[in-house]
This record gives sequence, C-alpha cells and structure tokens, in this order.
Amino acid sequence: MMKQLLFFFLFFAVLFQEVKAQSPAYKDEEFTQFFRRTTGWVASDATISIPIPENRVLWLFGDTHLDGYMSSDNTIPCLFQTRNSMMVQDKAHPDEFITILDQTQIEMGRTPVKDPNNNDLYFWPGHGYSKGDTTIVFWGAYTGFEMTHTATYLTKIYTPGFTDATGIKELTKLPLPAGVEWGNAVVVDSAAQYLYIYGHMKDWIINRPLVARVSMDQDILDAWEFFDGNSWVNNNSAARQIMASTDDYVSPSFSVIKLQDKYYMISQDIGFLTCGYGREIYSWESNSPEGPFTNKKLLYTIEDKYRGEYWVTYNATAHPQFIRNNELLISYNVNGFANNGVEGVTCQNECRDAFRDRRNADGYRPKFIRVPLTYIDPALDIPDRWFPETAPTGLPAGWEPLKQVRVYPNPSAGDRFTVEVKDAAPGAAVKVQVRDLQGRLVLEQKMNGSTTNIHLKSSGMFLVYVTAGNKMSVSKVVVR
Repeated sequence: MMKQLLFFFLFFAVLFQEVKAQSPAYKDEEFTQFFRRTTGWVASDATISIPIPENRVLWLFGDTHLDGYMSSDNTIPCLFQTRNSMMVQDKAHPDEFITILDQTQIEMGRTPVKDPNNNDLYFWPGHGYSKGDTTIVFWGAYTGFEMTHTATYLTKIYTPGFTDATGIKELTKLPLPAGVEWGNAVVVDSAAQYLYIYGHMKDWIINRPLVARVSMDQDILDAWEFFDGNSWVNNNSAARQIMASTDDYVSPSFSVIKLQDKYYMISQDIGFLTCGYGREIYSWESNSPEGPFTNKKLLYTIEDKYRGEYWVTYNATAHPQFIRNNELLISYNVNGFANNGVEGVTCQNECRDAFRDRRNADGYRPKFIRVPLTYIDPALDIPDRWFPETAPTGLPAGWEPLKQVRVYPNPSAGDRFTVEVKDAAPGAAVKVQVRDLQGRLVLEQKMNGSTTNIHLKSSGMFLVYVTAGNKMSVSKVVVR
C-alpha cells in the first residue's frame, strides 16, 4: 500500500509541476574536484560544513568510504567503512584535508561519532556552529535499515590541533522527542543575540521545517524556546512549520542562512531515494528567522546520470562561507544504489552483490554548484568571504588559465556574440565550446585568428569554454 501511495504522490508531483524559468546556476567543477580524493576519505554523503578558527572548515559526512579506490576504473567497494566521518580543510590550501577518524580502532570502529555502549545506534550529522575554540555539531541517532530516528545528540569538539577523534570532548543526548529531527541548520544571529536551531517533523511522507532558539548568553544545553506559529514557547511539541504555504516542505536535509538582515532557506525536493526524482533545488526567503518563508524559487535542476539514467540525489546544502563573486556555493549528493521501491521505476543498481561488487566512485561523491545571489534576491550584494580568489567558474584539474579572453557583447545583442583570444601561443589550435548550465554541449567550433563569431539558436545563460594547448578559459554569457 505504501508503495502505491508513494507512486501516486510522485506521479502527481511531476504532472502538476509549474513551468520554471532557466536559472543562471552552474556547476563548480573546481570545488567538486577537491572531493575526488583517492586515499583516506574517498567518498561519502551529507557534506555539511562549519567554519572553524584558523581559517579552516570542518566538513561532516554520513556513511563513508575510506581508501579502496581503484584508479583503473574509478571504482570503490560497494560497502562503506564507517557510519560517519569528518574532514578539516585549510582554506588557504583548499585541496588539503585532514580526515578525522577514531585512530585507536579498526574497521567500522574508526567511526568518530558513536555511542560505545550501544552498537545498534549510528549517527549522521546535522549542522552546527563554532564558539571560540569549541565547535558544536548536532547529530541524529538512527537504528536499523529503516533509518528510524531515535534521538538528537550534540558533540562538543575542541578544534585547535584537531586531527583525530580525540578532539571530540562530549557526546550529549538532548531532551527532545524521537522522530523530530533538530539541528539541520543553525544560524548564529549576533544582531538578535540568539542562536536559531532548525529542524523538521514528518507529515505523512513530507517534512515540515521547525525552528527553536536559545540566547547566545546561555549554554546550548540550557532550555530552548520553540516557535508555535505565533510566539516563542517552552514546549517543544508546540513547534509548528515555518513555511507560509502548507504546499511547501523541505527534504530531510536543508539549510537556513542569514544574508543582509534576511533569512534564506535552501532545500532539495524530496526524491524518496528514487532515481529521477528530487532533482530540483529551491530557495525561500523571510524577513525573520521564524518565517514565514515565501517566494519559492527554482535554483537548479540536477542532471547527473550514470549509463543514461539519473542518479539518486539528495542532501542539497548551502555553504555561505564560500561566497565568491556574489555567488553562493551549494552541494548535493548522488548515489548509485537503486533503493526506490516504487512500482514502475527502474534504476541500475551498481551493487547487486554488496560484498563483491564495486561502484563508480563519483556516484557517491559530493557535487557543487554556484548560484548568483542576485538570482535568489536582486538586493543581495555580499563581499567575498575568506576563500582565496580564483577564476569565477573554476577550471578542471590539469588545466592552466588561458588569460586575455573576451566574450562580447555580454549580454548579447540578439543571438550572436564574439569570442576574442589574445593569450594563445603562436600556432596553438584554439577551440571554443558552448555548454548549457547542466554541462551539455550546445556548440563547438575552431578559431581561425584571434576572434570568432558565435551564433546560438536558443536564449539563456551559457558557459563558454576556450582551450588552447593545456590552457583553458571559462566565461559566462547571457544570450537574449
């Protein structure tokens, strides 16, 4: 019966979805490349980040693959090695990470966040925040293959010299009910002097976002207040959804960020771990942390495929500390497991025998996109955060920047524009590729001389790739 209900829900969700305008979001290949690692941490999901002192970032992950990568076919074993993991990234050297594990244990025991007295529990990360030399992270505790939520915990992590699980100083179960997950997102609002903790509760097969708060003068373990739709109260069971419309909902993983005195929610549609569904990432906005959140806007549609079929996708998360060129960094996860259970939906399962088979490593690694903040809200103008400046769209690994490339007029005057290259080495073959924002090739042509005219048959925003030898330039162009 549940399978049939889920099938009809997905059918009508597709049937009645509105026509959406093209978004200017695009893949950030440079940031995605940081997580194509071949030793230590090699693949995972969740992909939640928290800035920590000394210009570092703490990355939080769910089920994690360690080592076992085979470069000959880009595969990893089907079975993961730990139920969660962390990495510390140096922002000055963003391709350098320290993997955080319990180095005193072996095999699954290397999982850094666990209850040593209850092996039936496993912990997946929520969000958190840093306060001085301590970072607080929320965790959901789950049991069984059904992923039953049993409790919300938090860890206190001492971050100076944080290189292994010995930096985790405290694991505390919070006095909150099972089944209502808290800590999906945290906003430290220094202006209001409150810490806002976002969570969600199940409403049939969708998730309603909730919010709690605690004064920044208090300890996080002190009593929280919960928004009941009208006011802040002490009773956690009174918490009510903070969306303006009951037609809106969030996935089990979502973000809330504060920019220029407004609050923005980022969430992926619910895909029910079913290939082809849940590929849309949306934003909402509000003038207050408790909502109501309105103005739902499509930011990006995920197009990642494997052998012609969409991957399962989930976990869209915002990373505002990496804002650059007034663009917001958002991650999402993909998965090659066909865990759908929906009649009439078929996906290739890479792991028919989980103990023997291997899977495509990129089918379980995070992907990153950038969204112009002015598309989310035209009033947003956010200075670059602390991440080092590089090319706006990044370059794939192995390429050097091709400089003195000009694309004009931009926006184009009609369906034509010109590409000019002054930096190519004498005699180097120069090629121009135009791709849409999902990376699909629209046009390819060679350049004869220093300029070439491009004529496209469709309008929108495109990426212009210019290559000459081992050099590459990537530019954005708007075609009217």
